[in-house]
Amino acid sequence: MKSVWIFLVVMIVACTSAKVQDYCGDGVVGEHEECEISDTKPCENNSKLVTCSRYCTWNYSNCSDNCGDGIIQEQDGEECDGSELGETTCATLGYSRGLPACGSDCKFDTSTCEDAGSCGDGIFQPDWEECDSVLPVECADLGYFTGTATCNEDCTVDNSACNHVYQWGCSSSNILFSNTVDSEGNLIVVGITQCGFDGQDSYGD
Repeated sequence: MKSVWIFLVVMIVACTSAKVQDYCGDGVVGEHEECEISDTKPCENNSKLVTCSRYCTWNYSNCSDNCGDGIIQEQDGEECDGSELGETTCATLGYSRGLPACGSDCKFDTSTCEDAGSCGDGIFQPDWEECDSVLPVECADLGYFTGTATCNEDCTVDNSACNHVYQWGCSSSNILFSNTVDSEGNLIVVGITQCGFDGQDSYGD
């Protein structure tokens, strides 16, 4: 009977001293684990979550920075991305007119927006308008020979009444020897005219 009790004591000591081996998925972060499968933590650069892989290591794939890919990721806090502004204009942001820029952080940069004045107020603002009642250019400034430029309702210049056509001389006594256009678009004419050097306007094709 005495030998039986000694055997039981040895078995109990052996069981209590044995180390339990941890494994991924047991709900306890072991010595060689970073996390357990159900664990998450927030990404540092966006609102997504770092997840725990099936190997009990952190998976940071959700935290990759998408800013700059040309796609607005609103869930990541992006307002814009590159040239993609969505439906946003300076007007929707409370400014008078213009388009905002998109910063390197995918947030709107409103430094390009006009915060005072508006098209049609009669004040020419060269940073934002081509004209506004005041017309700062003539057809000649736009590379045409004749005509009169006007100002559109959106404060852009209307050059539809400007003309590239020019008539040589003003009578049957005019002689045109030759004409050509140089690389810069200048018309070069060789001939004889009894009129002034500037000739007369001619409208049409």
